[in-house]
Amino acid sequence: MARPKTSKRIVRISISIDDRHYQELRRIADNEEVSLAWLVRRAVADFLEHNEPLDEQIVSSTKVLGR
Repeated sequence: MARPKTSKRIVRISISIDDRHYQELRRIADNEEVSLAWLVRRAVADFLEHNEPLDEQIVSSTKVLGR
């Protein structure tokens, strides 16, 4: 059976990380009984939720520096 279509556009990316980070992510995914892909998607979502966009950081820095 095919997956239901969603309104979200999903983009596939490829990244390279060092073996130490990979092993730690694999361990966490195994302990939490989730896929490595799910864990990385969650980490990216959490990062984006807790960090303002780069363009807003540049505007804020410019204001602080008086430029």
